Amino acid sequence: PTTRRYVATTRRHPTTAVADGDRAIGIALSAVDDFVFNSTGQLPLTLNGTHEHQIYAQETFKWHQLYLGIAMVYDATDRINNRVHCRLVWSKQLLSGWRFVEEDGLTGSDFIPLGHSGPAGTEANDFDSHLCFAARPVRAPDGERVYYAGSNGKHSGSKPHRNASVGLAMFRLDGYAGMAGTGTLKTVPINVTAARLRVTVDILGSNGSVRVGLRHAGSSSYISEFSPTDCITISANVTAEPVVFSSGKTLVSLVGQEVSIVLEVTDAFIYTIGFSQS
Repeated sequence: PTTRRYVATTRRHPTTAVADGDRAIGIALSAVDDFVFNSTGQLPLTLNGTHEHQIYAQETFKWHQLYLGIAMVYDATDRINNRVHCRLVWSKQLLSGWRFVEEDGLTGSDFIPLGHSGPAGTEANDFDSHLCFAARPVRAPDGERVYYAGSNGKHSGSKPHRNASVGLAMFRLDGYAGMAGTGTLKTVPINVTAARLRVTVDILGSNGSVRVGLRHAGSSSYISEFSPTDCITISANVTAEPVVFSSGKTLVSLVGQEVSIVLEVTDAFIYTIGFSQS
């Protein structure tokens, strides 16, 4: 809606192998206020698969200042089961820079885990034991809803023939990806766009906590009254929660400047960091 352009995501299956393998994802933008795409040339490849792990499809959507995609990866190495996995990808730019959230990429953890497979046949399998094809997420008051088509038999040649069913995966609000554990997390320099700093956090243990501090870009010292020791400790699960400093000050004096945000994390999961006016 902000750009007034449509986004088309498609699969390319080149007649000759691309640099990194077989089956790839291409993304195109329409003209402003027009559902028309330039089809005179090939779409730019934005995410490549391999012959062994082929990217079958992708749901692409905007998430805050990033783009996320749910990539469906066909596992061609398992000839017995022919499974299709849902895996999360992201990029800062719509038409380039796409990468998997997981370091293992094409073979990483499933975004929506497949169900249990029984000893033989489809009757002993969960409804989504073999295939998962996700739709674009829907944000609701109770969390992020991802509807998907699940199937209880292999992709090709399933006997008895596999069933297809609609499933629903639920995630906490803004709970697509993040960083978890204990340690210090420092961001790259970020432009302060509004007076209030907000975070989305889950506390993982009884002694879990998060404290936040700010440094001017390139500085190793904290800005006066905005150090982690000045921060009111976050010790509960929160969504877009304002970060409060003991002075009561907001970031109004820093708006327009670049800062690095430093998070001191103890047994917690960091999802989002952002700014708002109030």
